[in-house]
Amino acid sequence: MSKKKLLLLCGVFACSLLFAQTNTIKKEKNSDTYTAKILSNTDKSYGYEILKENKVLIHQQNIPGQAGLKGFQKTDDAKKVALLVIEKLSKGIMPPTIEIKELIQLKIKF
Repeated sequence: MSKKKLLLLCGVFACSLLFAQTNTIKKEKNSDTYTAKILSNTDKSYGYEILKENKVLIHQQNIPGQAGLKGFQKTDDAKKVALLVIEKLSKGIMPPTIEIKELIQLKIKF
C-alpha cells in the first residue's frame, strides 16, 4: 500500500471517529476552515454539505459522478466522500470532482 493511500485511509478512520461524536469534519488549511455535515434525505439515503468559513460551498444530496438522484446508502459512505472532497479543496483542487474509480477505492456502493 502506498504511503499516500495509507495516509488517506488513516484520515478517513480518524474523521469517522470524529463523525461518530459530532457529525462534522473540520479541516484547517492556512486560514481556510472546511466543515462537512451529513444530510439525511427524505428517501432514507444520505448526502453532505461542505462549508467554508461557515458558508455552504457544496450541497450534495446524491452520489457525485452518478446519473440520477440516488443518495448514499450509509452515513459512513457520505462521510468518506465528504472527507475526500475536503482533502481536494485543501490542496487547491477546484472543482473537487469525484471520479468513479475513487468511489470504488473508497468501497462506496452505487
